Amino acid sequence: MSLASYALSEKVGRRATRDFALSAHYVILFKLSFVVCLAQ
Repeated sequence: MSLASYALSEKVGRRATRDFALSAHYVILFKLSFVVCLAQ
């Protein structure tokens, strides 16, 4: 595995991890707002 392809996969992996964290964050916020709406 060459250094360039390793760096590329590392960058792609980081981006995927960040995107996943962001989407999970939005899902949690959405669920929280949904629960708050139900509670009122």
